[in-house]
Amino acid sequence: MSSMRNLLTGDSEAYDIHYRLRTNSGNYRHFHDQSFVTQHNEKGSPTMITGAIVNL
Repeated sequence: MSSMRNLLTGDSEAYDIHYRLRTNSGNYRHFHDQSFVTQHNEKGSPTMITGAIVNL
């Protein structure tokens, strides 16, 4: 979550993370998440973020 927070606050321009989530059945699903800032306002704050989450 800190990677996303840094992106939203303008402390970072991009992130690339892998994580896993446990399903209700107890199995794990693995994900790859990449996002980056694609637009800023006149003060330099992010106004648009583009990204993709892939279920591996």
